[in-house]
Amino acid sequence: MRISFALLLLLAAAPVRAWGPLGHRVVAALAQERLSPQAQANLAEILGPGRTLAEISNCADNLLYVRGEFVCAGLVKMTGDIGKHTQPWHFINLPASSPAKVSRLMRSCPYGQHCVSEQVKLFASRLKTASSDHEKRFSLMFLVHLVADEHQPMHAVDAGDRGGNAKPINFLGCEKTLHSLWDDLVAKENWKEQASVDPEPLLAALRSGISGFDTVALTAGDFIDRAAVESHGIAREVIYPSYASEIACPNSQDYQRRMQPIVHQRLGQAAVRLAALLEAGLAGSPRPSAASLPSAEQAASALR
Repeated sequence: MRISFALLLLLAAAPVRAWGPLGHRVVAALAQERLSPQAQANLAEILGPGRTLAEISNCADNLLYVRGEFVCAGLVKMTGDIGKHTQPWHFINLPASSPAKVSRLMRSCPYGQHCVSEQVKLFASRLKTASSDHEKRFSLMFLVHLVADEHQPMHAVDAGDRGGNAKPINFLGCEKTLHSLWDDLVAKENWKEQASVDPEPLLAALRSGISGFDTVALTAGDFIDRAAVESHGIAREVIYPSYASEIACPNSQDYQRRMQPIVHQRLGQAAVRLAALLEAGLAGSPRPSAASLPSAEQAASALR
């Protein structure tokens, strides 16, 4: 895969991680819960019995830091240095200077498809058309992750600060950036500690929140592009003004208390929209397993 020097510079400076491992796991788990029985059955055929979307929800981030062979949760095997080429897929740099519009998204999507909204569309399409389970697992790995990324407000904005990565803050005595703070607002634990956090309390809170959503409206029309515009609006109208007013030091739990409802809303919206994309890609008649296929004798008998 050839890549230009300009894109390499973009890769080196770009923000990547979003929501922390816990956020991605809960979005994946909630989306899987919402699938129809047929989609659930087809998903089990692709991933294997008992395997879950939560298991592959953080693989797209982990891939970025691996060179050579990479195996995602024992399900998707990749070789080569493809991770470094996927970095710009996790965000879209919509300028913070003015409101974003769906009609202008492609201006901030370099090289045609190198941004989160276009990659979500691409992998949603590939999930429908892939001819092998490996290709479907690869598409699932990115789709599950990138839908959640797109709903993280700091992954859809740039104010000359790489999506808040160049804005330092002190939060509860910890040195962070504005971007990493929003990754960690999913839970009180920081990013490194989230992998071991019990997801059930957050899952319960988000289930309750989703029950009040207008899910039809959420998944109507071009909701993929709309998600990026929504994220940009939250960053531009809430996050950046708050950063400026608090003099880069939101060092009390009051900030988390005020902002966490937005975090929960975005995680819930991501789960609903991810479920809609998965349903479209996985629905249809469940594929028969090898054990359920008729034998040659049974097939011949049925023709007599």
